[in-house]
Amino acid sequence: MIEIRKTTMDSEDAKALIQELNQILVKITGDDGTTHFQQTDVEQERSVFLIGYIDGEPFACGGLKEISQECGEIKRIYARKNQCQMGRRIIKALEEEAKRLNYQKLVLETRIQNEHAISFYEKNGYIHCEKYGVYRNNENAYCFKKEL
Repeated sequence: MIEIRKTTMDSEDAKALIQELNQILVKITGDDGTTHFQQTDVEQERSVFLIGYIDGEPFACGGLKEISQECGEIKRIYARKNQCQMGRRIIKALEEEAKRLNYQKLVLETRIQNEHAISFYEKNGYIHCEKYGVYRNNENAYCFKKEL
C-alpha cells in the first residue's frame, strides 16, 4: 500500500530520510545541502513536509516553503530506490499542496553535479531558469521553475 502523509521534520521517519539524503548529497556534490534549509522552513503557515510510505515503510520525502505570495520552493526531495516511483509521487503531491495554497509557480535548486536530480526534475516538467535568491551567485547551483 502506498500512502503520502503530512508530517513534521522532527518525526523519526523524516530524520532518517533527511540523514540519508544528506549523506548521498555529500558523495555527489561535497555538500549536504543543509546550508539553505532550516526545519522551520517547512513549519510555516504556507509550507508542508511530506513522507511517502510503501507498506508502512518510509521511502520518500519532500518539502514546500513560501518564497512569495505567488511562489513556493521545493526543498529536500529524496526517494529511496524502489519500483513505485515514489519521488514522482512526492513531487506531484507537493505540487497539489502548492495549488491548494494558491501558489502560481514553484522553484527549486539542485547542484550542477547532481545529474540524476536534474534529469528527474526535467522529466517532471521543471524548466531550467535563472538562479534566484541565495543561489544567485552560487556557481554550482542549477535552478528550475514550473508554472502551476
